[in-house]
Amino acid sequence: MTVRSFIAEVGCHQIPERCIAVRGEPMPICARCLGATIGHFAALALLLAGAVVSLWAVAGACTVMGVDWAVQEYGVLMSTNPRRLATGVLGGFGVGTVYWRLLAWLVGMVW
Repeated sequence: MTVRSFIAEVGCHQIPERCIAVRGEPMPICARCLGATIGHFAALALLLAGAVVSLWAVAGACTVMGVDWAVQEYGVLMSTNPRRLATGVLGGFGVGTVYWRLLAWLVGMVW
């Protein structure tokens, strides 16, 4: 299985125009999914550092990404790759915070 096919399997559409180009070649992951991945790792880093993120911050971060996706999906405003990346980081951070906290709670690491 190639990297590109694995990323497609986990849900990234890989539309070339929505992927950040490196040396003229689009990455195998779209800007929003790349941002979400970065956000997940940032959430893990904060969890391991002992930081507590409020539910309001998590909800706000997820909402920003959802609004960006919705305005693009319904033709209100076309998003750009920098905005997709930024909102992906926020959304990924929000979702990642919930995932990592839940996992920490399930394995008894809550502090």
